[in-house]
This record gives sequence, structure tokens and C-alpha cells, in this order.
Amino acid sequence: MNRRFKFKPLRTLPLLLLAGVLFGLLAQPAQAQDLREGGHWYLKPRVGLTFYAGDRDGNEDNDLSQFFDDAGFGFGLEVGYHFTPAFALGLYHLSGRYPAIDNLDPALEPLDDTSEWRHIIGPAATFYLLPRARLTPYFLVGAGVVFGKVNGEYDVGFGPLAGLGLDLALSPRVGLFVEGTTFFSFPDTAVDGSDSPASGDDDSNADVLGFLGGGLRINFGSKPVPPVLGLSCPSGCFNPGDEVSFTSTMNEDATEPVEYRWRFGDGTEATGTAVTHRFDRPGEYTVILTASNKAGTVERSCPIIVGDVEINRLTATPQVVNVCDGGVPIRFAADVTSLPASLPATYLWDFGDGTSFEGLTPPPHVYQSREARTYTVSLRASNSCDSDVRTIPITAVCRMPPVIALTPVFFCDDKLKACPQGVYATRLSDDAQRTLVENLRALSAYLEELERYAEEETPSPELDKQCLLVEGYASRNERTRNPERLARQRAEAVRQYYVEQLSVAPERIRAVGRGLDENAEVRTTPVRCDELNN
Repeated sequence: MNRRFKFKPLRTLPLLLLAGVLFGLLAQPAQAQDLREGGHWYLKPRVGLTFYAGDRDGNEDNDLSQFFDDAGFGFGLEVGYHFTPAFALGLYHLSGRYPAIDNLDPALEPLDDTSEWRHIIGPAATFYLLPRARLTPYFLVGAGVVFGKVNGEYDVGFGPLAGLGLDLALSPRVGLFVEGTTFFSFPDTAVDGSDSPASGDDDSNADVLGFLGGGLRINFGSKPVPPVLGLSCPSGCFNPGDEVSFTSTMNEDATEPVEYRWRFGDGTEATGTAVTHRFDRPGEYTVILTASNKAGTVERSCPIIVGDVEINRLTATPQVVNVCDGGVPIRFAADVTSLPASLPATYLWDFGDGTSFEGLTPPPHVYQSREARTYTVSLRASNSCDSDVRTIPITAVCRMPPVIALTPVFFCDDKLKACPQGVYATRLSDDAQRTLVENLRALSAYLEELERYAEEETPSPELDKQCLLVEGYASRNERTRNPERLARQRAEAVRQYYVEQLSVAPERIRAVGRGLDENAEVRTTPVRCDELNN
């Protein structure tokens, strides 16, 4: 009697699955992004149950429990390469014992010198649905060749392979998996030597070999090493057109090839481990280095500030001053551009006389020295990236207006220092009239020189039209009860002579009596017309 070993797969398989899950949960946790990596070889040994569905399965009603009762034992190996964490391609092999192929049912044609073992080999692609998760479902598809001994000869069949599974990552290098696969063999006689079932019709034209089991996934080869540890960024800030150097700090063990791509934030890019770049415009830029290899992509960035300060215009009003004319205030103004706007600018004025001012618009400045010289006024505008300096000359001159002294007119003999007793002189003598004529000539020359001075010293205030103030005096030795009236009469006599005889405009001359003076004279003084009535 042919005795066949029987074991209970329905009891054994759940225990195996439970043991695998518990082992995975108790394993030391790893970073999710490191559990499955691309760029390495792998090995997947597997063991499990084999199932046969074909002409000789003796399972007319496709009873699931009978398939398990007739199940055999199988083992296999898969060798392949993980291109990405989600995709792998390998060479699949499975050797299994399929007891139902050698079914002793008397209704079937007996087989002679036939083995219950079949061998499947072929390529298979695996697709992981959740490659970053510790536990992920996957499916595999492939094709293969099946062969085994039937009636003393080795028959060969061909067909597709499909399967589903669960992969539990224990570490980046080791994982457990359970899977079920189905292989469809063509032609119908390749597996069991028969193209008709023991009973019923044969509608499939193919035999099916199934596998349900699990195994160990082992990754080989060095783990890809990330390419960049850091980025060397220049400190400080720069001006437009400066050459700025950037250097990546590389890991010497980084997995090759490594691609480096620089983005400078101004629309330009470059490649390489070390680069230089010129920024054409002021602004704030973020320079990004992206390094990529099989381990993934790493980014590093650093900020770069490109600044600029430019003094567009510097003005001074006036630019030539007469420092001996009372000190003329000078107003300074500047037009400055400072970029980027986030950088505050500072301003420092140096007026060339030891004084300075901080700020964009200084108050009017007055030079206190009466020395004629040229002052160099400078403005320095600065931000943390750049500075600019502009200068403007200020010409300081010292020129006083011309002065004149008119000869006084005496109404008494200047040798006596007083009028004769009882004489109250108010009438101009011939000597006095000649003195007034000489005074007027001197006054005309004085006015011409004054006009030239005003034209040459344009920054000085415009001088008003000149007028004459006639001041009369009386002596203490003169016997008069009213010296003030005598003084006014004498001043008025001089004024009338200027107006009537010398054609001086009446509105430009004024006569006043000043009272007593030991010289008993009349003095004529040039004054500004706006001071004539003071």
C-alpha cells in the first residue's frame, strides 16, 4: 500500500504568520525612511505549501479543503535588485512537491516513472504599495518555465506568474514576508501529462501550480550614503558685481554618482561642488544647493544680501559765502539711494571746519571763522553692505563793504573852537560850501565802489540804497538859549545845500539836530535808507 505523509497546513500556517508579525513588532525600530532603500541587491529564501489544480487533482467540485489536504511542500529562492524603495526585479525559483499529480484514482490513466516534484524558474517584478511603511502589501508579476519528470521524460511548460504578499521590515537589511503565488502552465500536458480531467470537461487548457508561504528578505550591498554634510556660505554682504564663492562640504563616502545643483535665487543655476556667482542687482537672495544620489536628495541653503548705496546728488545753497558779512547760513541737501530697503542707512556730514552732523538733512550751517578759505564738505552714506562718499567745495571770502568819512562843516572859526560872542552862525560860509562839494564827490565814488562790491559778492545780502544823515551841533560857548534849535538849523542849512545846489534827492537826505558839541559842527554820514528814520 502506498502511504502518503499528511500534515495539517490549516493549523500550521496561521501560527507561522503570527510568529512573524510578533517578531517584527518586537524588533528594534528603525527610521521609516531607512526601512527600504533603493540601489541594492536582495535575496529572498521562501518555504511553504504547494497546490496543484489540473486534470489529475481529483477535486471535481474545487473543494478548498481538499486542495489543502492534498497540499505539498515547497521551497525557493529569489535573487534580484531593488531599483527604488517601491520596485524590485529578480529571478524567481520555486521547487515544490505536488502529490495530487500522481493521483491513484483508477479513473485516471496511470503515470509511469513520474515525479511529484516540479520546478519553476523565471523573472518576477515586485511592486511595494507602501514602501516607507514598516508593513506594506505588495504584488508581483512575472513569467516562467516549469519542468518535471512525466512518464520517464522531462516535460517543459511556460506561463505567467502572479502573486500577492505582505512585507514586514525588521531593519533596513532584513524583513519577513508571506505571499501567495499562482503559475499557469501551458501546454495542458506539461505538468501532469494529461489534457483531460478524470471526470467532466476540460475547459482550462492549462494547469495551475500554487504556492502559499513565507520567508526572509535580506538586502545586500552597502547602504547608499547621503552626499552632503553642510554648505559653506560666505559671511557678510556684498555689492552688485562682486564674485561670491560657495563650497559644499562633501561626505567622502557618498555613494556615486552625486549630482549637485545650485540655485542662486536670481533665476540662474550652476552645477558642481564649488561655484562662484555674481549678483547683478541689490537684494536679499536664498542660495539653495540640492545634492542627489541613490540615497535620496539633500538640500542646504544660506541667505545672501547684496547691498548698494549711491549718493545721486549733493547740493549747497549758497556755495560761495562772505564770512565777514555777518555769517550766511548754508543749506545742504542730498539725494541718496540705499538698497535693499531692509538695510537701514546712516549719514555723516563733515563740514570741513571741525563740525559734523548725523542724518540725511542737516540744519543750515554757518561758518564762524572770518578766514578766507575753501571748505570741503563731505557726506558719507553707509549701510551694512556698502558706502558712498561725495564732496562739495564751499568758498569762503572775507570782504568788508567800503567805508567813507565825510568832512564835517564848521559854522565858526575852528581856531576859536566857538562862534564869536553874540554870533549864532547858521549860514554856510564859502569854505563850508566847498567842503560839502568835496563830500558829495567822495560820496559818489563811495557809491560806485559799493555797487561793485555788491555785484562781486552775490551771495551776500543785497545792500539797500544809500542815503545821507545830516547831524547838526551847537557849541557850549555859544550864547544861545536853545542849542537844540541852533543845531537843527545848521543841519537843515546843509541839507538844503545838498538838495538845491548839489541835486541830491530830498527823500534820500535827512537833517536832525543833536544838541551841544564843543566843535559846533555839522556831520554828514552815509546810512542805509531803511535806517534813515531810526
